[in-house]
Amino acid sequence: MNHLDFLIIDDDSDLIVGTCRNILGMTREYAFENNSELFHTLIVENLQVEEEFKRYYQSTKASISNIYISILDNTANILGSYFFSLQSPFFFHKLKMEKDIISIELVGAFAESPSKEALGIWKIWSEGVPKSNNSWSRFTKEYRTGWLEVVRLHNSVLGIPKDQQNLDYDLDLTLVSDVVSFFCALGEAMNGPSGYYGYDLVSLKDCLCGGFGSKPPFTLYLRESNIQTQDFIQEQKVFIGKFKELAAVNTIIIRQE
Repeated sequence: MNHLDFLIIDDDSDLIVGTCRNILGMTREYAFENNSELFHTLIVENLQVEEEFKRYYQSTKASISNIYISILDNTANILGSYFFSLQSPFFFHKLKMEKDIISIELVGAFAESPSKEALGIWKIWSEGVPKSNNSWSRFTKEYRTGWLEVVRLHNSVLGIPKDQQNLDYDLDLTLVSDVVSFFCALGEAMNGPSGYYGYDLVSLKDCLCGGFGSKPPFTLYLRESNIQTQDFIQEQKVFIGKFKELAAVNTIIIRQE
């Protein structure tokens, strides 16, 4: 698949507006500032408008003001979504739609602008979410940051899992070389392949409150088996120290092996 398929959902009516295969202007480098807020001009190409939504806007003359732009896999399942708030309401009934497929321009702001690296990861995931650990390890640091964006948003789609407590987890540090890859590995240690459990210490604190599959108390085994891992631990003494402090406060037992 050389493209991403998108699903657009109207936040007010919860109706599917339609699907398309390309949206231009989504990533952060296309954002422009207006009154200290970042805006995007999105070009939604070849939008296939849903019949139910067409009947809705024709009968109610309603506009769209807030939408979810969802990334689809190759079986049309939602992988993750970005919230987009329009600068001005958009009225479909004012368009002279001679076809069901149209291209439209939407100006507004993302709650969080997608990174180009994340869109690259979504494209790979559209063929299938990785089923084995360490798939992130082949990417650059920038794309690993995109990976953390993707796993976080994908976790939201999966729903809130039942929290487990008093379990043991193995954190494989073999491929960890920096803080970004540490959180890639931590997510998989806690929730399996392509799992999420924070992207920094602040978000980790949120995960420890529950709703992310595992909740303290638990034991985390740090498995370090090579020079790269030892170098990371030496170079990131401040981070490791804060991580261990957070663990201690939250009744997490850390064991290094």
